[in-house]
Amino acid sequence: MMLDTKLDTYDLDSLKFWKKSMSSLPNLAPLAQKYLAVPSTSTKSESAFSTSTYYGRKQRARLSSDNLCFSVFLKDKQSNEDKENIINI
Repeated sequence: MMLDTKLDTYDLDSLKFWKKSMSSLPNLAPLAQKYLAVPSTSTKSESAFSTSTYYGRKQRARLSSDNLCFSVFLKDKQSNEDKENIINI
């Protein structure tokens, strides 16, 4: 049982802890893997922000917010399809 598990209070490295405790805490280990994982990059969010800035610039000020969102969505989907097509070649 989890409450009976003795913890090493001096070991503050969560990765080492979960590596040692994976078998004794099988229900919590997947949650730790999911929520302690660090995203490898923020490129996706930076790309979306850059695209929305491009479409929302002063020269396109008459573009409604709905159309701006739709344009950014389509641009993202288009670039994903292009990547998939390159991989499948």
